[in-house]
Amino acid sequence: MNKLRQVIQRLEREEHLIHFLDAAEKLYHHLGLTRDNPKTAVTVLNNPKWRLGVNLHARLVLALYNKQGKDKLWITMRKSDAIKIKEIERISDNSFALQKGEDDDVVAVTVSAKQFIRQKDELLSGLLAMAGIYSDLRKSTNYKKYHNHELEELITSPTLREELLKDSETFYFKHLIHRYKEYWGTAPVDDEIFKWKAISHFQRHFDMDAENFGAMLKECFSEHTRLFYHIGLSAFHYMASYNPDAIKDIFTTISNHEMSLSARFSAARQMAEEIARQISDDTAKPFKQHFDERQMSVILASMFPDRYPIYKNDIYQLLLEQVSGDKPALAGLKYEHYSQLAEQFRDTISRDKELQSLIDERIDGHPFNWDSSLLIFQDILWVNKRMNDTEPDEYGEKDDSNGNTSGESQELDVAKLELTGENILYTRDDIQNDLFMDIGKVDEIVELLLYKKNIILQGPPGTGKTFFAKRLAWYIMGEKDNDRITTVQFHPSYSYEDFIRGYRPVKDKFELRDGLFMDVCEQARANPELKYFMVIDEINRGNLSKVFGELMLLIEHDKRGPAHALTLPYFRDNEPEFYIPENVYLIGTMNTADRSLAMVDYALRRRFVFITMDPQLNAAFKKYLQHLGLNEGIAEKWVEKIEWLNEQIRSDSSLGESFCIGQSYFCTGQPIDDPKRKFEQIIRFEIEPLLHEYWFDDEKKVRRLITELLMA
Repeated sequence: MNKLRQVIQRLEREEHLIHFLDAAEKLYHHLGLTRDNPKTAVTVLNNPKWRLGVNLHARLVLALYNKQGKDKLWITMRKSDAIKIKEIERISDNSFALQKGEDDDVVAVTVSAKQFIRQKDELLSGLLAMAGIYSDLRKSTNYKKYHNHELEELITSPTLREELLKDSETFYFKHLIHRYKEYWGTAPVDDEIFKWKAISHFQRHFDMDAENFGAMLKECFSEHTRLFYHIGLSAFHYMASYNPDAIKDIFTTISNHEMSLSARFSAARQMAEEIARQISDDTAKPFKQHFDERQMSVILASMFPDRYPIYKNDIYQLLLEQVSGDKPALAGLKYEHYSQLAEQFRDTISRDKELQSLIDERIDGHPFNWDSSLLIFQDILWVNKRMNDTEPDEYGEKDDSNGNTSGESQELDVAKLELTGENILYTRDDIQNDLFMDIGKVDEIVELLLYKKNIILQGPPGTGKTFFAKRLAWYIMGEKDNDRITTVQFHPSYSYEDFIRGYRPVKDKFELRDGLFMDVCEQARANPELKYFMVIDEINRGNLSKVFGELMLLIEHDKRGPAHALTLPYFRDNEPEFYIPENVYLIGTMNTADRSLAMVDYALRRRFVFITMDPQLNAAFKKYLQHLGLNEGIAEKWVEKIEWLNEQIRSDSSLGESFCIGQSYFCTGQPIDDPKRKFEQIIRFEIEPLLHEYWFDDEKKVRRLITELLMA
């Protein structure tokens, strides 16, 4: 549904979508087709072509797409019918005969959506006449594996189309509810009920006037280990034992319904920071308080489950992407935005009798005396995310037999609490296990990035540059927190307006919108104690002076912070000058075999440290191959063949070291049952095309190299 929603949002007008769906429905009716019939496949393409289509047998016969801001339709018909219609923009050359010997070929005509509406009867008549004959010639379509059931439901159900037009957000949310119901039909009985149990346990034990407030809280949250991050929960308990009165003040502040959620969060976070500072001073050890919007949401949802939903950033992102289409709020404002959206769908949840019945059946026998619509809301989003990502547990952590997460004790001491983050920890051992690189070099790269703040990982294809970039960020953060890593891929048409800020078309007007880098900087300014990373893949493929603009100056490590702020070309009224925070780090990747290497601006080169990533065909790589199922001898032979090929590449004066083959081509990530067949597949379908590019003028050499590689 997300893909379908993305395409629909790109259309010029919803009216054009309805006319397309109506035409597709008439095609179905004319041919006597039902849902999931073998003759048709309706398809949705969202990148790079944004298109809704109906495929009959092997042909696309009807499509709606947006090109350069204008909606257009593609319709197939006989050439003799097409030439009778006026104002056709284009008749394709890709014609085909309905039957052997026929002179009257079938062609595809392109018309604007407005013209389609004006001449709908003529165009549909041509489509249906062609389809009636073509449908009888074949029994099934070759495109069924690309079939989109949601689009077909819109085609065959006028009621669904009315719902989409009336309230598109509710329409998309109902789809998430539908998937949620499917999950409940197969889920273990207690799979998600722990949330209801945890909140009920909190309600029974919470007492704002408890004599020992810290001990009372510990009991209240004793069943919340799957709702809190383990370090965040431990830090909170430690602060409560250290200064229970201050924690009580935090509870009083966040319970003040007269204040906005964002104001409550800001005040509570400052109070938590003060407690953390006191602990650091008293213990002479750094202490981080880890109080964030997620933690506040769990506390509020436990205290007032009928008023506040549980929040987590990844399900908030899913809600934006698949339902509302809104831009993410800034850090500190996200929970407030998320709660507003939750209220919007409360009635949809409470009115769904089937959904309520499923929940009641699961929680039967448990005394829950509060409206759980907002808890169901969170659960719907989480289950849909898990169905999308097949994650092992709600926060990427598995429970051990004691109810702890990731095998870590919930009673972490102050020394352990100084580790940053609330996600799965990522340590020196983890990065050593993930990489084939010497840990000494990793530490050197970390030192360079922390000093220079900007690095570019350059190297031959397949050396794991992007893979390493993400793990480098995790290693510096000490945790797997993808919320603080933003990845973008540059390309020749990528612009300042995409990356920084610019005007973009929104329906019938233009709006000033922030780009990805602006969003990262806003988050970093809101959380100065945390590090944020932007990974720019294929950085040399963009016009870098054009993309960075005046920020070419500000990305320098000694030009960060408000002292170097400047006014952006696109600015809003009363907006302060812009600066890049100290806690933003740029990691670019660059393929040295790319002929566009010379496009890297020399001014930009001065602002980055360049790290060369060589092929890692070492003992660690051989051990990895053995882990996949190769015996020691075969693993050794694979490495010898790759090294032999790389020597051929190095010795060619037109190529050299920068064009060598990296280890990533052979990192399948899955067990290898047939090493000979897998090696041949990699050589034939991944390495050989690359060699043809290298020696485009010497086919004999490529054939000789491939033959040598595949010899036993």
